[in-house]
Parts: sequence; C-alpha cells; structure tokens
Amino acid sequence: MSHFERLVELVRQKLVVIYACLAIPTGLFLAMTTPPLQTPDAVFHVYRAFQISNGDFVAGRVAGSSGGRVDAALVELVNLVFPMAAHADKTYEPATRAQANSVRWSGRLVDAEFPGSAIYPAYAYIPQAIAIRVGRALDLPVVRTYTLACVFDLLVSIALTCWAIAIARRTSLAIFAVGLLPCTLMLFSSVSDEVMMIPACFLLIAYADRFQHDNRLVRTRDLVIGGALATLCITARPPYAGMVLLAFMPGLRFDTAEHTYRLVRRLVAVIVTMLVSFGFIKLFSHAAWAPVAPPRSVSGQMQFLMSNPLGVPVIAWQTFRTWGAFYWASFVGILGWLDTQLHPVYYRVAVFPVLLAMLASTFNRRQPRAYAMGDIGVVLLVGVSCLAMIFGSLYLFWTPVGQMFVDGVQGRYFLGLAPLLALALPPLGTRSDKRSRTVAVFAALCMTAVVVFPVYSYLEVLRAILNRYYA
Repeated sequence: MSHFERLVELVRQKLVVIYACLAIPTGLFLAMTTPPLQTPDAVFHVYRAFQISNGDFVAGRVAGSSGGRVDAALVELVNLVFPMAAHADKTYEPATRAQANSVRWSGRLVDAEFPGSAIYPAYAYIPQAIAIRVGRALDLPVVRTYTLACVFDLLVSIALTCWAIAIARRTSLAIFAVGLLPCTLMLFSSVSDEVMMIPACFLLIAYADRFQHDNRLVRTRDLVIGGALATLCITARPPYAGMVLLAFMPGLRFDTAEHTYRLVRRLVAVIVTMLVSFGFIKLFSHAAWAPVAPPRSVSGQMQFLMSNPLGVPVIAWQTFRTWGAFYWASFVGILGWLDTQLHPVYYRVAVFPVLLAMLASTFNRRQPRAYAMGDIGVVLLVGVSCLAMIFGSLYLFWTPVGQMFVDGVQGRYFLGLAPLLALALPPLGTRSDKRSRTVAVFAALCMTAVVVFPVYSYLEVLRAILNRYYA
C-alpha cells in the first residue's frame, strides 16, 4: 500500500472524528453568536417548538391563519429582535441585547400565527421541545433558553450526521462535505425542523449506500428503520416523497437469492411508507391548514399550466436564469435571515471541495456490478422527482398565477438531497497497479481539499457574523 493509499484509508477511518472536530466549533460559534431568531423562519419554528414543549402537538387556526398558543414572553422577544431580519443595516446593538436578555418566561399564553411551521410533525421538533422544557423548568431567561435549544439541536444533528458518515461507504465524504457547509451548520444550530430532517436524509442515503456496497440482505427491521427515516423526511418536507424510490435500487438485496428482485416486497415497503407519511401529514395539518391567499391560487395556477403546457420548459429555464446564482449561494450559506452574505470568492471556491467530495465516491476498489446502471437510474429518478416536486409545489402554492418563473425555492432545500449525486456516480474500480496509484493520488488530493476547506469556512463564518451583527 502506497503512502497516498495509507492517507486515504486513515482519513476514511477517522472521518467521523474529523467531522465532529470541525463541525462543533463552527456550530457552537453560530449558536452562541447569531442573535436570537436570525435564521430562516426562526419565529415560526420557535413558536411551534414551544407549542410542542407545552404538550400541544397539533396546531390549529388563528385569525384566519395557522398557529397556536405560545408564551407572551416569546412574542415580546420576537418584537424586539425581528426588525433585524432581512435588514442588513440593523445590527444587534447593546441596548437591544440587554433588553432581550431581560425577557423572562411569563406563564401567560397568547395566540400566535406561525403558518410556516404549524403543519409540520411534532416529532421533528423533539430536541427543540426538550431544550425549551428544560430552560423553562430551570427558569432561564428566554434568550438563554433559545440558545440552549440551539446548542442541543446542534449536538443532536452532529451526532446523527456522524452516524450517517460512519455507516456510509461511497457517500461518506459527500455527507461529510455537505454536513460542514455554513448553511447546514446554521440550520443545525437553529430551532428549525431541519435539525432532524437533514440528518435523516443523510442516514437514509447512507443506509442505501451501505446495503448496496456490502451486498447485505435487507431484512424487515432494516425496512422499518428505512421507512421511519423516509417518513421523517417526507412529513417534514413533502416533496422529499421521491426518496422512497430508493427501495427500487436493483443493488439492494430483498431476498437471500442474490439475483431475485422481489418487486412485490419493494412495492409493499414503498406503499406502507407513503400511507404512514400521508397519515402523519393529515394528522398534524388537518386543523391548521390554511388556503393560499391571492395573488396565489393553486387552481388558477393549474389552469394556467394546462392551458399552456409548452410553457413549462420556459418556466424552468427562466427560473434557473433568475435564481441560479442564489440557489448556489444559499446552498453553500447565506447566513442570518438570508441577509448575511459570505465573501463572493468563498462561493466560487466552495465549488471545488463539494465537487471533489462527490467525485471521491467513484474511487472504489470494488469492480462495478452488472446492475450498477440500474442503481444509477433509480438514484437519478429519486433526485429528479424530489426536485420536480420542490419546484412544482412552490410554483403552485407560492408563485403568483401566470408568473414565468418559480418563487420561494432556496438552496437549503437541496442539502438533504445533495449526497444522492455521490450515490449516482458509478464506481470506477481499479484494474491495474498503475491506475490504482493514480486513483490513490487523486483520492488523497480530494480528501485533503475536502478536509481543509472547513477551516476556511469557519474563518469566513466568523468574519461574516461579526461584521453583520456586531460591527
């Protein structure tokens, strides 16, 4: 084994430890330094988390919208700090900080609207609800309780991502790289439902990767675990329903006989998962669902599309042309309430470690199997179907009728799906010593770039947050 092969093997063995050592400092900095409620939809998420911590698992209707009962102190904190959101000229001034730190739990419940999170399942907010419950029990100020929730969420997310990296095979470096992007760590250190949802996506992809790579038999308990992970992904983000199609990968063994496909068993697993997911979605949204308001209309948008089917490719192109750069920037990381840009050079540099992490999945000693192309086709179908549902749902529910590009899509919606790209790339195998050495050198360079890049990320996050809120 060459020095480069030893380096690659060492990094692979220690990848979980390296991830934790890199993720915790950046995540803690974001959790402790970002002002309260300065992440996307944080107000909606903290209201929903409080509601669940108070034992109200299903939201309802409030003043014609969706919401529920929350502590009046939370509303007071929102009124203090929300003016900073999406206003890059407003900093976290000492007077505002002192006033926010003085807010304490009142025990008085008031109605609050949070349509952006009311329909999400209660179990997606378990870490947040636990931390809020503990903070209230200890009589911590509201801001300290919020920070406690962010730190606890971070540790839970990192632990789940470490689990995904540990069980993954070819996708481990891709999960590592995506899990260390500033956007991912910002969400991990927030009160968003993505604290659970993104690691669940990582785990589902990692399990598919592991069972395919090791040619392991998928038993009933494995189907239960996979179904639970898929249900969490789907109920927290319904367009991720396409993830259940991973069950149709030919490389996943559903029978002791290696080349028996067992289509019926796969169909049953998919149908049961979808029915359970749909049941949970109805359970948590039936009382809180509110129709979209003008100028948006689902029926109007459907009529527009049916009367103009050839406009769909035009809409797709115009959407990419209008928002493409924003998608990449918000995938990598626009911090705060999408108001804290990193340096433009950072977004350009980030292309390389992300792509290298995906390409690293092809450096595999195993020879490609006969059904590798079938696996690739299924994984691509999963990715395309999820993306189509993301854009389609936001075109129907969020975009004004007749508009020729899609509104509302953010790069963070793609974080959980990104490792699918690594799973879709075919393993190249190594048929000669010379090729093996070349692959080892390239793999070592890829791993070095991917492992070193988060140090640059930490420094850039530090600069951006301090300049945005404390300059």
